[in-house]
Amino acid sequence: MSYGEEIDYEEEERRYLEEQQAKLQELEARNKKLGSKIKVNRGDEEEEEAPKSRSYNLDDDQEEEEEEERNYHDELDPSELENLSLSPKASADDGPVESYLDSETKLIRKGNDSSRWGKGGELFDHTQLEHGSFLDTFEKDQKNNKLTKMSDTNRWGNYKIHDENQLEQGSFLAAQKKHQAEIAEKEKKMKEEKIREIAAEKGDGNYLDPKSNKFPYAELKNNFPKGVDPVKKELYLSSDEFHKVFGISAVEYAKLSAFKKKNMKKQLGLF
Repeated sequence: MSYGEEIDYEEEERRYLEEQQAKLQELEARNKKLGSKIKVNRGDEEEEEAPKSRSYNLDDDQEEEEEEERNYHDELDPSELENLSLSPKASADDGPVESYLDSETKLIRKGNDSSRWGKGGELFDHTQLEHGSFLDTFEKDQKNNKLTKMSDTNRWGNYKIHDENQLEQGSFLAAQKKHQAEIAEKEKKMKEEKIREIAAEKGDGNYLDPKSNKFPYAELKNNFPKGVDPVKKELYLSSDEFHKVFGISAVEYAKLSAFKKKNMKKQLGLF
């Protein structure tokens, strides 16, 4: 391994476990060959049968491992202690031993939409939230409050009138247009009222009744006889003369549009 090269701890541990398992198998084969008995020189004590190799798990408590190792040291030949102390506490029949790195790796999960962004999140009492994260709420608010021509206050000058009873929202341009229409309607009414007052003072409003007052076509053409309504001169013609001048009866004339009536009166000099 060269200096600066990255160390693969999982690969190193796997190789270490394989070496120790091979040593353990070699030791068990040697014990069987010797009849599974190893004589240990223990001073005045009697010779005892060496215990058979036992399998251990890596998850055993540390204190239990130390106690068992001390027992083995007392019972085994000192020449075998070096090899046995390096052996793992698991037999070859147990299969591959899971590394602590594997268990730690399982705790690390890739971030997904739920863990990374919190969508569909849960409270600590495990009750499901309607909106799991700030992003959910923010995205929904953006859709609901999307700026349009009717809601963009910066472009269209919308303003709000704060009132104790009602909150109204409208456009400054719309309010100004409505105000101008109200002023125009008021001025129109004032003008019509003034015209009626002037006509009453001059006596121009007292026109002759067209039902009882008839005039010949020659007097009405391009003239305005006294007492004749200037916009309704055709009504002062008799029925026979009306049909002769217009070519149609008064009833048919009344059914025509205002545009046709105006053109006919212009051609006949009655406008």
